[in-house]
Parts: sequence; C-alpha cells; structure tokens
Amino acid sequence: MAAGPRITLVRRIKASPEALFEAWTTPSLMAHWWCGAGAKHIVAQCSPRRSGNFLVSGHSAKGEAIEDWGVYTVVIPGEVLEFSWHAEPPGPSHVTMQLLPLAYTTEITLVHFELPDAETCAMQKARWEAALDALEALVDPPAA
Repeated sequence: MAAGPRITLVRRIKASPEALFEAWTTPSLMAHWWCGAGAKHIVAQCSPRRSGNFLVSGHSAKGEAIEDWGVYTVVIPGEVLEFSWHAEPPGPSHVTMQLLPLAYTTEITLVHFELPDAETCAMQKARWEAALDALEALVDPPAA
C-alpha cells in the first residue's frame, strides 16, 4: 500500500525549544495559535505524555468549525512530539514535530503524513502555515 501525501514544513523561530514545546503542550497557549490568527472560541485540552491525548476546538477566522484531536505516541520535552491526528476533514493521519536549537532560533520541522489525498494535503498545509504564523507571533511578537 502506497503512503498518502505528506506535508513537510520547516520554520526558524526566535524562541527556545523549551518555550516552543510549552506552546505546543499548554492548553492556554495552544488556544492562542493552534487554529491560526483570528480564530474564536478556542478551547484546548492536552495531556502531553505517551498515550495522553489532546483536543482543540473552536472556529477559524473564516467561521469554520474546527475540532482536532489525537493521541501522543512520542513526547520528548523540548525536542519531539509525535501524535495521531483526527479532524473532519481529513480523518486519521499522523504528525511529527521536532525542535532543533540553533544559535539564536529554534528550527521546527513539522511532518504531517498519511493524508488521504492531494486536496486534503493542500487544505491542511494552509492550516498548518496559518498556525505556525500564529505560533511565531505568540512566542516572538513583533516589536512595537
């Protein structure tokens, strides 16, 4: 069986791996970035440990209902999160997020794989890009 489409995104953000990991695993912080800028009524829950789960629900800036949930399979604080991903759409898939400390930034590599088709892949890529933009704004806000 051939693997479905995958998304690979790499970003460098001016924040420590620990600060970024905290943003990925603290519900109050997840609610600020997970659904992208302008999202409303976001509720997040998570238990960042192996076999723990997460749930993020609310509405995107366009008013679309969002409900993402999954189960953590790998949790290495400050380094790696791997989890199953369930959303409507795209259905079940998997995500790996890795943090690599560099001199003044942290490189995030996000891979979302086992997506069902190219259309879902494109939609999910746009969602992850918006989320990572919001994550960066949260941990490294623009100077006033």
